[in-house]
Amino acid sequence: MVEDLGYDAVDINLGCPAKKVVKCGGSGLLRDLPLLEDIFKSVRAAVNIPLTIKLRAGWDENSIVAVDVRQARRIHCVEAVAVHPAHARAGYKGAADWEPYRRRQAGRENPGHRQWRHQPSRRRCAYGPRNRCDAVMIGRAAATNPWIFSQMRQHAETGRYDIPADEERYRLLMGYYRQINAAQLPDGVGKMKQFACWFTHGVGNGGELRSIVHAARTPAEILESVERFFEGRAAAHNRIEDPAHGPAQHLGIEATLGT
Repeated sequence: MVEDLGYDAVDINLGCPAKKVVKCGGSGLLRDLPLLEDIFKSVRAAVNIPLTIKLRAGWDENSIVAVDVRQARRIHCVEAVAVHPAHARAGYKGAADWEPYRRRQAGRENPGHRQWRHQPSRRRCAYGPRNRCDAVMIGRAAATNPWIFSQMRQHAETGRYDIPADEERYRLLMGYYRQINAAQLPDGVGKMKQFACWFTHGVGNGGELRSIVHAARTPAEILESVERFFEGRAAAHNRIEDPAHGPAQHLGIEATLGT
């Protein structure tokens, strides 16, 4: 079915540590390697497009099985693997231990990927070449910081990266919201509120913006409220003068509701 729908690949998620997921899937499958092999075998037999996996190091600190899973996926022709180095029980706070994978990568045959979910840094940008990885996978950071891809490229090239200004954040947020509003989705308000939870953590006074979005009841009301919020921030910035650098830069945000 996935091939008929035009998908380029099938990815099996063995990384999610959410309690409601691990009961029957996600990183919970790392507790049953024979079952996992059966899944690889069945999916591989069902599709001709590439099959990939992403996984945690293991279920807990006493069952680090990522290297074993990588061996099993070779047998069943899984094309690539992305490794999150923390175990599932660590959730999103676990420490990364790359040493086992670094040793394994030295003699690898199939592609290996690293997975990151935070902000760019010199350390992370260096992981691909240092550990002989073929790629780096960005996880949860993409939802809260969509600029992370260009930031990592910039950091790798220059040792620094730019932080998006309010005007850029405004354009991205409103562009997404307008698309939802134009599509007239039945769950449009829910999607807007979900995106606000992810995206507004990089916005000044983001808590206020999240409250505004969550208090709204219609997509049009959300659009209008977000317009007012950013217009207010632009006006506040224009009133502030930096004694060392002169007037603050005008953000150039204009009301575009309905366009």
